[in-house]
Amino acid sequence: QDRRTKTKKRGASARKPPLQGLLPPHVSGDDAAFLVSGLHGDGIDDLLASLLSLSVPRPWEYPADFETDMSDLERVAELVREGLYRNLHNEVPYRVRQETRSWEVGRDGTLHIHQDVQVPSRRVAAMLLARSAA
Repeated sequence: QDRRTKTKKRGASARKPPLQGLLPPHVSGDDAAFLVSGLHGDGIDDLLASLLSLSVPRPWEYPADFETDMSDLERVAELVREGLYRNLHNEVPYRVRQETRSWEVGRDGTLHIHQDVQVPSRRVAAMLLARSAA
């Protein structure tokens, strides 16, 4: 069953896709729409096949030993932000503020980072505290 046919029957293809102007000329609106289910994995193979067909083999843009221009402090903040994002699932922590209080390397080489994390509501704080206790 072609999932795009199902979409056409609903009349979605009668409208110009909102991103149509951003697509390369060789990609039509019908080719750019995929119905996928992250829960069941439906449609993922079609999406990957399409992306691979559009990719152009070429050398990597950056060498394998390329390092970021972020400071260690920025990298740590990004790692903590990623952890918050993973633990808050449906909440995007764009209003979460972080401040690094201390940064110490232990005798055994472990890194101990202490951060204050400010969240927008008690509900979000409760979610984080419940996750950290689990």
